[in-house]
Amino acid sequence: GMETEGGSAVAFTADVEKGSDLLRFHCTASEVVNIDTVEYLPGGESGVADNAYTGPDFDELDEDLKNAFHEYLEDVGVTESLSNFIAMYSDHKEQQEYTRWLQNVQKFTR
Repeated sequence: GMETEGGSAVAFTADVEKGSDLLRFHCTASEVVNIDTVEYLPGGESGVADNAYTGPDFDELDEDLKNAFHEYLEDVGVTESLSNFIAMYSDHKEQQEYTRWLQNVQKFTR
């Protein structure tokens, strides 16, 4: 994944459903949860057009609104500890894939 100070940053999405509608948080997990964009999908996945508006750049939003979104995510269970777990798991998975690759390349080149 992308490198940040103190480890990898891992992209993930968190979908919150209400009825048939969907609020999709595009996030990056590192030591904290970074929200990149918040996408509103009326009618869920099926209603998504290719050129659909994916929401404003999160960094450009008002501080109060950003805080509200972060609090909302925590309320639905996307917390810093989950973010840490996602980042750690991703590092672990990458390490496993690297080890497997190394073994395969060694076998191949013998």
